[in-house]
Amino acid sequence: MITENVQASQEYRFRYRAKNFNGWGPLSEISYYIAATKPNRPPPPIYVYSTSTTVTLQLLAPEVLGGSPLTKFKLYVDTLQSFANYRLIYEGVAPLYTVTVSRDNVVTGTNYRFTVVATNVFGDSPMSEETRIALG
Repeated sequence: MITENVQASQEYRFRYRAKNFNGWGPLSEISYYIAATKPNRPPPPIYVYSTSTTVTLQLLAPEVLGGSPLTKFKLYVDTLQSFANYRLIYEGVAPLYTVTVSRDNVVTGTNYRFTVVATNVFGDSPMSEETRIALG
């Protein structure tokens, strides 16, 4: 494993060959690898604005992206009455999302918790901490 002089988001080329008692074998084809991994945990969604039937949240990227640009956010919602039974309500690149009663199957007068996941080409970050909001 190579752990020195590797820079995040850099692409590296590798070739290898084996040696036995007859000598060295031929070189392999070139393999390409990007020094990157999944993003770190993002901050929780930030309350921006609300009406009686909507709430707008800001989704922030984590401090460490894992060496690869973010490809999307995933926003999850859950009621405070359940045991972290989150459901996905948004998957996209926009850093602002307005949760609505009509589109996202939320109910005015109910307390909700929201959490976000940041995604890059290597996968999903861990879920953020919760943001708790009462709709309406």
